[in-house]
Amino acid sequence: MSLAASELRYGLPESAIKKILGILSQYPEIEHVWLFGSRAKGNFRTGSDIDLCLEAPKLTLCKRLEIENRLDDLLLPW
Repeated sequence: MSLAASELRYGLPESAIKKILGILSQYPEIEHVWLFGSRAKGNFRTGSDIDLCLEAPKLTLCKRLEIENRLDDLLLPW
Protein backbone atom coordinates (compact mmCIF):
# COMPACT_ATOMS: atom_id res chain seq x y z
CA MET A 1 0.00 0.00 0.00
CA SER A 2 1.36 3.37 -0.96
CA LEU A 3 0.43 6.51 0.93
CA ALA A 4 0.30 9.92 -0.69
CA ALA A 5 2.59 12.56 0.76
CA SER A 6 -0.45 14.41 2.09
CA GLU A 7 -1.34 11.37 4.22
CA LEU A 8 2.05 11.42 5.97
CA ARG A 9 3.41 13.63 8.69
CA TYR A 10 7.12 13.28 9.43
CA GLY A 11 7.10 10.38 6.98
CA LEU A 12 4.74 8.41 9.22
CA PRO A 13 1.14 7.40 8.61
CA GLU A 14 -1.35 9.06 10.95
CA SER A 15 -2.25 5.62 12.32
CA ALA A 16 1.32 5.11 13.57
CA ILE A 17 1.39 8.54 15.20
CA LYS A 18 -1.94 7.83 16.92
CA LYS A 19 -0.67 4.49 18.26
CA ILE A 20 2.48 6.08 19.68
CA LEU A 21 0.60 9.00 21.23
CA GLY A 22 -2.03 6.61 22.55
CA ILE A 23 0.60 4.86 24.61
CA LEU A 24 2.43 7.99 25.75
CA SER A 25 -0.80 9.72 26.78
CA GLN A 26 -1.43 7.01 29.37
CA TYR A 27 1.50 8.24 31.45
CA PRO A 28 0.69 11.54 33.19
CA GLU A 29 4.31 11.73 34.37
CA ILE A 30 5.31 12.65 30.81
CA GLU A 31 5.37 16.44 30.63
CA HIS A 32 6.65 16.89 27.06
CA VAL A 33 7.52 14.74 24.05
CA TRP A 34 9.87 15.93 21.32
CA LEU A 35 10.54 14.38 17.95
CA PHE A 36 14.14 14.88 16.86
CA GLY A 37 16.53 13.55 14.27
CA SER A 38 15.90 13.03 10.58
CA ARG A 39 12.11 12.81 10.87
CA ALA A 40 11.94 16.17 12.65
CA LYS A 41 14.35 17.74 10.16
CA GLY A 42 12.49 16.33 7.18
CA ASN A 43 15.50 14.51 5.72
CA PHE A 44 14.40 11.00 6.73
CA ARG A 45 14.69 7.99 4.45
CA THR A 46 12.58 4.89 4.11
CA GLY A 47 13.14 2.93 7.30
CA SER A 48 14.54 5.85 9.33
CA ASP A 49 13.93 5.32 13.02
CA ILE A 50 11.68 7.47 15.18
CA ASP A 51 13.70 9.52 17.68
CA LEU A 52 11.69 10.68 20.68
CA CYS A 53 12.80 12.60 23.75
CA LEU A 54 10.53 12.41 26.78
CA GLU A 55 10.62 14.98 29.56
CA ALA A 56 9.34 13.07 32.55
CA PRO A 57 11.39 13.69 35.69
CA LYS A 58 8.92 11.76 37.87
CA LEU A 59 8.83 8.70 35.61
CA THR A 60 10.36 5.67 37.31
CA LEU A 61 12.77 3.29 35.60
CA CYS A 62 10.10 0.61 35.74
CA LYS A 63 7.63 2.86 33.89
CA ARG A 64 10.29 3.86 31.32
CA LEU A 65 10.94 0.21 30.56
CA GLU A 66 7.20 -0.42 30.36
CA ILE A 67 6.82 2.37 27.79
CA GLU A 68 9.77 1.05 25.80
CA ASN A 69 8.25 -2.43 25.72
CA ARG A 70 4.80 -1.17 24.78
CA LEU A 71 6.23 0.89 21.92
CA ASP A 72 8.25 -2.14 20.75
CA ASP A 73 5.10 -4.26 20.91
CA LEU A 74 3.49 -1.99 18.30
CA LEU A 75 5.77 -3.73 15.79
CA LEU A 76 6.12 -0.57 13.74
CA PRO A 77 8.71 -1.00 10.97
CA TRP A 78 10.80 1.95 12.18
